[in-house]
Amino acid sequence: MIARVPRNALAIIGSRVSGAAGAFVTAAIVADRLGSADFGRFAAVLAAAALAHVVLTLGLDTLVVRAVADDEADGAATAVAALRFRTLGALAAIALAAVIVGLGAAPPAVLVAALGLVPVGIHSVASAVLRGAQRMGLLATTSMVTAVLTVGGALAVVDESVTGAVAVTVVAALPGTIALAWRAASLVDLAPALRTPVRAHVGSDAAVLAGATAASAVIATGSIITFELLGDGDAGGLAAGLRLLEGVRLVPAAAFGALFPAMFAGVHRSGRYRQAFTALLAYGVVATAALIAAAPWLTSTFFGDATDAVVATRILALAALTTPFRLRWSFELIAGGRERTVLEASGVAAGVAVVGYVGGALAGSVAAVAVVQVAAGVLHAALLWRASRSIVSGDGAASASGTGGAPQR
Repeated sequence: MIARVPRNALAIIGSRVSGAAGAFVTAAIVADRLGSADFGRFAAVLAAAALAHVVLTLGLDTLVVRAVADDEADGAATAVAALRFRTLGALAAIALAAVIVGLGAAPPAVLVAALGLVPVGIHSVASAVLRGAQRMGLLATTSMVTAVLTVGGALAVVDESVTGAVAVTVVAALPGTIALAWRAASLVDLAPALRTPVRAHVGSDAAVLAGATAASAVIATGSIITFELLGDGDAGGLAAGLRLLEGVRLVPAAAFGALFPAMFAGVHRSGRYRQAFTALLAYGVVATAALIAAAPWLTSTFFGDATDAVVATRILALAALTTPFRLRWSFELIAGGRERTVLEASGVAAGVAVVGYVGGALAGSVAAVAVVQVAAGVLHAALLWRASRSIVSGDGAASASGTGGAPQR
């Protein structure tokens, strides 16, 4: 399994690169055609949909990866359970969005984004099966197809309509979702799983992982959502900075996405793993410096007159420095059965972030919100590091199993 890590990492990196490139070019098109204010609304709607997607995973995607990676007999049943939960949650979100839009409390784009949660759930579960099986090659192909369709759709459809821009992102992902679902179904035996009660494969771990994942998403996307809801300023610059930050983060995110399933085989105890982490740290430093230096050119070229875009980008660039640390320690802790520890650390950091986001939004300061996001990332990394050190030093209940033992169930 460890031998597959390099090609899986390349596949995920390819997937993230093409996905980020497609999202970036689409954002630039939207910013140019809709203007800074509507671009901010577009970004906020997509961020809210992304947060809803994370909450609706209920932590089950990680359980699917773990179940398949461990070659458990109930891996298929866990995937089916995840899909059932995701679909029910998406339908509830759609109903809620329909009511809110019907009452005039939100634009139609919110309902369109909610409708997209159904295919997003299928895509997410299918991807988790492929990651757990370490058969990730198709992820890069489907991501590239989605990126091309999204950009093409944005060029053809987007015309002073936030709703149209959101609809493009939903429809463009459908072909790739179908392909991933077909491939995932070929890797696991779904027939027995379809006859098994959902609760037989969903335990307390799901709720813990859901909370940890949602808290991390709040830190990452809560800034734009809060500013759009409570701020009286233009969120376009903040949206531009977040989009550029996502591009910088995609390499470490892809690398650890490929490494996580192999952690159950002990890859994180190898010398190559430590060398790879050092390389990711070096990448983070170089990428952050480059983003800070190129911020004026990048924002003016791709996001036009987005307000405060340079300031937001330069501040948010610093958040990339903590990304390798947060990913490493969170995945290692989860692989070692310390999900609750990750939840505690993520929850504290998210709570601090929300308070700061609200304060910055009420003050109408994009810079303040960006500073809070960076600070929350530092706090998150520090809390995860402290928990990780307790394993190495022998403190804490899980020290006997180490960071690479079999997950505690």
